[in-house]
Amino acid sequence: MARDVVAKKAYQKAYQKARLEGESGDAIRADRRAKYVNTPHKIKLRNANYIKRKYGDIGISIETYDSAFEIQHGLCAICGGAPDMKYGRLAIDHDHKDNRFRALLCRSCNSMLGFSKDSIEILTKAIEYLKLHSS
Repeated sequence: MARDVVAKKAYQKAYQKARLEGESGDAIRADRRAKYVNTPHKIKLRNANYIKRKYGDIGISIETYDSAFEIQHGLCAICGGAPDMKYGRLAIDHDHKDNRFRALLCRSCNSMLGFSKDSIEILTKAIEYLKLHSS
């Protein structure tokens, strides 16, 4: 928390100095935003940290993720869609009963399985419903 306050004060001081020197506020803010741009290196680093933090305790490593990503050609195992660009990664699908890794999925397919509670019966009924009501 204290680090955020110090960083904010330093930014405000630099902003005021730049404004006095005639720089536009948009240019100053653009420089500040540039450090948050999603470069491939930043995406990979953020993915590695996320995977280690969220899945490290159940034995899923960045190597497991990278291997599956390569095997799946960077696409969802269900729909074949690309990773969500907001996060730059596919979701790690695993069995919640025994924590066994299954595959990488896009956010939509991972949510679909989660909302259906991984139930084949529910998903089969959903397919039947869509067949019945499709035009």
